[in-house]
Amino acid sequence: MIETQRLILRRPTLADAPAMQDIKQANWPELQKWMVWAADDQLSMDATKSFITDFVENDFKNGGCILFAFHKETNDLVMVGGFNATDTQHVYSTGYWGNIDYLSQGYATEMTRAIIDYAFTQHAAEKILISYFEGNEKSKRIIEKCGFDFLEKKEKYHKSFATSEMMDEYCYVLTKNNWKQQKP
Repeated sequence: MIETQRLILRRPTLADAPAMQDIKQANWPELQKWMVWAADDQLSMDATKSFITDFVENDFKNGGCILFAFHKETNDLVMVGGFNATDTQHVYSTGYWGNIDYLSQGYATEMTRAIIDYAFTQHAAEKILISYFEGNEKSKRIIEKCGFDFLEKKEKYHKSFATSEMMDEYCYVLTKNNWKQQKP
């Protein structure tokens, strides 16, 4: 469990499936624009349960850590995030998506900073990767606020489930050394 000013971050359980399903359904058109996993078959409650019981558990076994962020005062599920192991030892990828009722209020930045701190201090991370797709300026701002450095642009890399448009992917990296230099 990780605690921030406004959030409690913890591994999800099957009991969290209804909350995840509710925020996924409420935000589905936006998720289909930007998320590589947001294919039509991922909207069902069965897909949500499978994510928690299969994907989260397998990711944890492989060195990753998917976390749900709950609001301290309301206990609402606010964000889904965490970090995933990559093919390179001590290098992880991160990302996030959230409850439409809590977007544009700094929660994604707050959660991502907590995840970064945890990955570097408790999980032996040396690098963390993150990306956003063309047009998602809100994610770009979060990435930059969290101290990531631009790495590369992958042209026409992702097909949006919402529009079928091929979008560029903008990739960023944060090294442990750069993270340490940014810490107060």
